[in-house]
Amino acid sequence: MRERSAKLHHGGSDRDNPILAEQRLTIVLNKQDADQALKKVWVSVAGAVFFDLTSLAVETDTTVTVDVIAGTHLQSGFPAIENTIHFTTTPHVHSKQAVWVASQPEAMITLDGYNANDPSQPLIYPIYV
Repeated sequence: MRERSAKLHHGGSDRDNPILAEQRLTIVLNKQDADQALKKVWVSVAGAVFFDLTSLAVETDTTVTVDVIAGTHLQSGFPAIENTIHFTTTPHVHSKQAVWVASQPEAMITLDGYNANDPSQPLIYPIYV
């Protein structure tokens, strides 16, 4: 049975909708068959290798998963920075995906209300009917 995963409005898909630093995410590569084996997985930024994720990868017969922390394993900044995640597998398969990552701003609106970083502004509590 395939697991369901949250996709928050395609988070990380472009500069205006980045993943924020300190968020944890799992990157999954679905393998074509059990004979496909991971060679290497890494992150590049502006054409240069930023982080080698190979040691963090967990491989099964059907997937390769890598748990990462934005801002640690993926480079963050303001404005958002494009990180390209690369997988190489046997036999000579290369797959890549871009993820945009931004530093957390001083104050932001969160899904559950204002995060109260500014003492001059009130904390907003969600009210459920």
